[in-house]
Amino acid sequence: ACEGAILLVDATQGVQAQTIATFYLALEQGLTVLPVANKIDMPTADVPRIAEQMNKAFSTTPEELIAISAKTGANCDALLAAVVERVEAPKGKRDGKLRMLLIDCSYDTYRGAVSVVQVVDGSVAVGDRISSLATGISADVVEIGMMTPEALKTPELRAGHVGYLITTSRDVKSARIGDTLYHSVDKDKIEALPGFRLAKPMVFQGLFPTSADQFDSMRAA
Repeated sequence: ACEGAILLVDATQGVQAQTIATFYLALEQGLTVLPVANKIDMPTADVPRIAEQMNKAFSTTPEELIAISAKTGANCDALLAAVVERVEAPKGKRDGKLRMLLIDCSYDTYRGAVSVVQVVDGSVAVGDRISSLATGISADVVEIGMMTPEALKTPELRAGHVGYLITTSRDVKSARIGDTLYHSVDKDKIEALPGFRLAKPMVFQGLFPTSADQFDSMRAA
């Protein structure tokens, strides 16, 4: 869905199971990963330990790690600068045929299915008829925009943009995350975006020792 990912780790807790799962998902997609330690404003924050953990788990260097506090805003400017410096700009064909990556889809009581998309190639505007490469379902675009973070309507989305899209379809169940959306008139002329696969349910478990005295031993293990 993008060119980079911020790998956020709680500086008071350390690397968690979901952190590792997220890292490998980003690695599979070839994304630039920015290691970040959050909550440095907390008294129990231990940034050197987090840097060591991330080095062992993800082979990141202490110099790459950006320590921030999202609560106080400490060092967040350095994180934004690192995103601009380290993450490549989107690579797409603005004059090409429309190809959009479906990132997410949720249901709104008043507007129906609201999709979050990344325009990889081409452009999309209100009134366009688009289709799903995975299901073949077609619908008309009735609203598009960007999250700023509030919804901001725009006349179109072009290659490189990430925004929301609402169509005449109200069915969320038919949405396939990772699907390729395209202009219906270009049927049989569109190649699917790479990496699509059906979502696999995952369960993350929190494990705790029966005795508080064993907590440090368990965390070290």
